[in-house]
Amino acid sequence: DAVLCRFGFMFFPDVAVAAREFARVARPGARVCAAVWGEAEKNPWATNIMGTIARHVDMPTPPPGAPGLFRCAPPRYMREVFVEAGLRHIAEEEVTCDMVIDTPERYWEFMIDIAAPVVAGLAKADERAREQIRAEVLGLASRFMRDGSIRMPAAGTVVVGTR
Repeated sequence: DAVLCRFGFMFFPDVAVAAREFARVARPGARVCAAVWGEAEKNPWATNIMGTIARHVDMPTPPPGAPGLFRCAPPRYMREVFVEAGLRHIAEEEVTCDMVIDTPERYWEFMIDIAAPVVAGLAKADERAREQIRAEVLGLASRFMRDGSIRMPAAGTVVVGTR
């Protein structure tokens, strides 16, 4: 009756193949829905830490279209993927919110726990560079302190189509 993919499309080896498969397995009249991260500039929760790491260690630039956090971010990208998959009545909407976390230190811990690119980048840094990165990231996170919590903007796109 419905197929949902929340923040996964950008990591599939082939986005178009995945969308076609989602459309194929959905019953006629079912909805296919996906959420993907929006443009990097609208997601400092992710870009601040990665940008800081990249200033300290050599991070290879992935080829265009390679799986990654912002691969599906361009406006209308997911709409076109859904059209090509044969879905109809497609709606696409940007959704914004704040990532809320209590302290800069918890933000750091959260990111090194969940973000593979962060872990990979930090693994390339020596101890001194890791401490410098951490200090800079804590400082950047502190700039988002409001009402006793860190509140970092996040933006995603939600797209839905009918089979």
